[in-house]
Amino acid sequence: MLLTAFFRAVAHEFPPVLGKPMSLPFTVDYRRYLQASGDVPIANLALSIWLGVPHVEGEAFDGTLARVAEQLTAWCDATWGAKSLVQAAGIARIGYGPMKAVMGAISGMSAKSAKTSPIFTNIGVLDEGRLSFGGLTPTSARLSGPAAFGASLVPTISTYRDELTVSMGFCADDMDPGVIDSALRFIDEEIEVLVER
Repeated sequence: MLLTAFFRAVAHEFPPVLGKPMSLPFTVDYRRYLQASGDVPIANLALSIWLGVPHVEGEAFDGTLARVAEQLTAWCDATWGAKSLVQAAGIARIGYGPMKAVMGAISGMSAKSAKTSPIFTNIGVLDEGRLSFGGLTPTSARLSGPAAFGASLVPTISTYRDELTVSMGFCADDMDPGVIDSALRFIDEEIEVLVER
């Protein structure tokens, strides 16, 4: 549902070509599939995938949600992340130094362009039992996501108890912060409508 809200926010802020799929990368959290058998020594188990859903002018939230769910189901049925794992193995063979140089060059090119590259990041549910500081348990917690170079919307979703947080980071010389505020307000309004149902 949050992925759908973000698709709609991107379309609202940067109207895409009608009928042409918006390609949006996002992360899939695989920690939920691990058996709950005490402490698992894995800090992050996530894969990045790309989802493409065309924008439909005037479409209701439920319509967009159905199309996003259909795309996700098709992706899961086809690969379950196997392609991403193969890519990760290939990157591991290249080595850290060369890969860092390649990623730096890509970041430099995207920072110089005016192209918007939205990315959706689902951090997941924060474990209340592990957030204890000297016996004190926080009443509220959230995680801040990355600030991407160039004109990008990168929402980070995290949940603690009954509190869901959507945040977006940006650099001082990046896009107009007003676009970030507007996108967050749009997502907030979409969530409020869903909660009121």
